[in-house]
Amino acid sequence: MVVVLVIVFIYIYRNRHDFIQAIKCVSQYELYTGMYKTYQLYLIAFILLVSIVFIGILFRLKTPLIALLSAFSICCGVILLHILCCYQNQKNNFQSLYLFLSSNASFFRNWEKVLPCLEHTVATEPSFKSYTDIILNDIECGASLISAYKKISTHYLVVTLAVIMEMAETYGNAGLDHALLSYEEDLDQWKVYTEKLNQELLGMRLKVLLLTIMSIGIAYLSIGMLSETVEIVHSWFYQYAVTGFLIVILIVLMETMKGMKVSWICEEECID
Repeated sequence: MVVVLVIVFIYIYRNRHDFIQAIKCVSQYELYTGMYKTYQLYLIAFILLVSIVFIGILFRLKTPLIALLSAFSICCGVILLHILCCYQNQKNNFQSLYLFLSSNASFFRNWEKVLPCLEHTVATEPSFKSYTDIILNDIECGASLISAYKKISTHYLVVTLAVIMEMAETYGNAGLDHALLSYEEDLDQWKVYTEKLNQELLGMRLKVLLLTIMSIGIAYLSIGMLSETVEIVHSWFYQYAVTGFLIVILIVLMETMKGMKVSWICEEECID
């Protein structure tokens, strides 16, 4: 029992910052700006809790150990909600940045001036106002166009667009169409590759989830066959071993899901 409690305590202590941040996140009225409703996230957490209790009953664990598993699953569920929020926010931020850059490049081809281009961009899509406000405020403070765009993101595609526009305003529009066409191709490739990469990573995590479910099923079948010859269910060693096994399964799942918090905009693609 002591070993099981130590494992739980160490994991919660090591992830205390994530847990505190998750508590703040899930206590907000709007968890994130994604397409899902708040109740759907809480439904996922409720299903996780019910599943843990059901598995505990299935393995015929004693009530105190089921309570321990339930408490630990609640902690994991809170962190999981936070991870899902971060994942959806990162996805939205990526898509928003892509759409802004795409619109910006398209409108600059027609206007060939930064300020009218930005004004037309935000007039066409008001959701881009947060980007244009940052850029315009920085330009008004005397910053260069490239520095202003870096305030949005230091991704090389953001900087490249700023360089193209600055060169066009300074030296004329010779070769502008070709530069923007090449830029838009790179932008579309970036979107496709990034979405494909994140889809593959999500698929890998779902495979890990499937493998853990299979491992629980195999453990249940093995214990069932062993119980036909030896009565082990009432043994305290069995109770603690199974509880520890299920806790480790939860930890593996949480560590696997943690990667979903990572930004869709890779640091390696950013320019300092």
